[in-house]
Amino acid sequence: MKDIKKMESELKTVQKRIGEIPPERKKLEERLEAAKKNHSRIESRITELRNERQDILVAEGDLEDVNTRLKEIRKSGEILEDEIEGLSRRLTSLEVEETRLAAQSKELGKEIFKEKTIRPLVVEYNRIAPELAETLKGFQAAMETYIRTFDSPGHRILLDQQANAGPKSLPGIWLPGEEPVPEYYNAAVESEKLAAQERERHVRSQYPDCRCFRCTSYAGVLPDLTIRCGLLGGEVPREMLAGKTPARDSEAARQFFLRCSFTPVS
Repeated sequence: MKDIKKMESELKTVQKRIGEIPPERKKLEERLEAAKKNHSRIESRITELRNERQDILVAEGDLEDVNTRLKEIRKSGEILEDEIEGLSRRLTSLEVEETRLAAQSKELGKEIFKEKTIRPLVVEYNRIAPELAETLKGFQAAMETYIRTFDSPGHRILLDQQANAGPKSLPGIWLPGEEPVPEYYNAAVESEKLAAQERERHVRSQYPDCRCFRCTSYAGVLPDLTIRCGLLGGEVPREMLAGKTPARDSEAARQFFLRCSFTPVS
């Protein structure tokens, strides 16, 4: 969780600086305009002085005074050129700063909103979602039982605005950059889980003495009602399910039997 007070203080500083930029820009623009006008006047004055010097040269007169004035006016023009360049660079810098601060202000505003408004909702959702998930699982179990008991479709038991017999998913919710929250409920997953439990009950009733269901390598019952074993790497032979010693001519069953966790070690 991010520090809201720190972000709010930073946002206040950023917004204050954003507010300072327009009047600063206005002053700089006024100075730039004045400098350009002065520079234009100086350029005109330089032209006049050069014309004057040209006349003096024609008359073979003394150039010292006009040269001095030209040197001074050109120096003033050079200073104005530097001022114009500096002011222009500063205005460009202000524009870049304003763009950056505007983006920063927006991002801070988004983060503050997330922390103050969205996060509490996420926390509250994830607080109540597990309880709601149990209710949805109850709906799912009831529909599965209804279908099996009455051999009837279950899609008309529950209705919602989508007429789809209740919510299909109850996702976990989290904020970007944080650890994902697992899905609380998924109708398809829950339906398969219930179907798997029913398949297991059916097979258990056929093989009441089967020890596979107590084995850590037990990997479930498939829709074709075959039991899978992680240790054997596939289907458990029916001979083993029934607790019988495999026939000598059944090499595959014999190999499975030898790898079984419950086979006594001689």
